[in-house]
Amino acid sequence: MTGAVPPGLEQLGPDWVVDAYSAGDVHLWRRLETRVALQTPYQALEIARLETVGWCLLLDGKVQSSELDDKLYHELLVHPALLAHPRPRRVLILGGGEGATLREVLRHPTVAEAVMVDLDGDVVRLCREHLPFYAAGAYDDPRAQIVIGDAWRYLQEEAVPQRFDVVIADLTDPGPVGPAGGLYNPAFFAAIRRCLTRNGLFVSQVGGLRYARERALAVDVAAALRPAFASLFPYGEFIATYDFIWLFLLATCQPRPSLSWRALQRRAAARGLQFSHYGERLHQRAFALPWPGA
Repeated sequence: MTGAVPPGLEQLGPDWVVDAYSAGDVHLWRRLETRVALQTPYQALEIARLETVGWCLLLDGKVQSSELDDKLYHELLVHPALLAHPRPRRVLILGGGEGATLREVLRHPTVAEAVMVDLDGDVVRLCREHLPFYAAGAYDDPRAQIVIGDAWRYLQEEAVPQRFDVVIADLTDPGPVGPAGGLYNPAFFAAIRRCLTRNGLFVSQVGGLRYARERALAVDVAAALRPAFASLFPYGEFIATYDFIWLFLLATCQPRPSLSWRALQRRAAARGLQFSHYGERLHQRAFALPWPGA
């Protein structure tokens, strides 16, 4: 649960997941089956099948990803950045414990190494065991290196000498709740910039554009990113599981790289990539997103 159950809903019982954005805005999913429910050293973890969205990973009561739109979300997170780079060879993933971000990264044949750093080893272990469709074998790819540890410490101690072409943050949402909420700040983004190559790119999910507080938080994250990077591109799409337009921020070390669909499509074709959702219409719509920082 993201907060206390609003009055009047206590009687729903264990068959329902209650995600209370506020006392007056509650989203409910019927829980059909639970495989795992436990407390890790960092967060409450649940793997459950929910009506309409299928198998899900929930952290602290909040749905992180679902069978319904796993590919939509992760294609949007990964491919604009990797296709905007002419030849991404080394990729760093911060978070992404269910393995789907790693899966999409390793679809690019240019990638020689993908390092995934996740704080919670239980998330990685249990998703690998109970939700194998997320990683789809990515953990066994010889190009993958899995590091169980703190993303901030990794950036400070190990990432800079290695240098990466693309860094992807698939962390829990910004804000006061969750183990990664406090990472969305100028010092963290400056550390990411230092570990990128000259033509490097960084992309992060930034949460939903729900109400005034979420829009203000997105503006704050963008403001924290701008000093470290030459260009910043917000984009987003409606994600049914989250029930809101979800925001991504793509930051580049070089000013104004080409993000035209024609240029990205040529690279996708050269790499032999085909997508379930990502394409010209989705790309154009996502990057035309009107948002509060514009």
